[in-house]
Amino acid sequence: MKDFMQAVWQYQPVWLPLAVGVGVGLLAVVTGNVVLRRRRRDLVFPALPAAPAAPAAQTVEAGKAEAYDPFVQGSPSEQRKAFRRTGNLVEIIYMFPGDRAVRPGVVLDRSVGGMRFALDTEVTPGARVLVKPASATEMIPWTELEVRTCSAVGDSWEAGCQFIKVPPWSVLLMFG
Repeated sequence: MKDFMQAVWQYQPVWLPLAVGVGVGLLAVVTGNVVLRRRRRDLVFPALPAAPAAPAAQTVEAGKAEAYDPFVQGSPSEQRKAFRRTGNLVEIIYMFPGDRAVRPGVVLDRSVGGMRFALDTEVTPGARVLVKPASATEMIPWTELEVRTCSAVGDSWEAGCQFIKVPPWSVLLMFG
């Protein structure tokens, strides 16, 4: 037994760090399992709401405007499917599919579903428009849009358009 204890103390610099590492590793595994098991259980059995939530339109109509939060419940009149964002004004050129005359415009805001841009002429809703960034090379394809709304703002017009076919992300980035 004396020889065994002497060997244990002689090789202490080897087994002691190894034993501490194994102990800490086991503690980490056990703690991780407990935390993940609790999180998995919460995902599988989420807490049920106390009462079913009323639709946003009913809440506003019932006169409870102070409890209505449009960021949580959404606007009752909102029809957009994608978030619209503003940004830098990007100069574009546009033309109509049958016409070869290229006109200038400016992108005011954009989303993954379409864009709104300022132009110098009125465009009837339902018309198709081809747009391209003014700084784009010949290799960049024209993007086809359908005009949904067009309204006069000062001495120019603002057209709200929807993509006929959503262009690739690399082309969308060129519009700002």
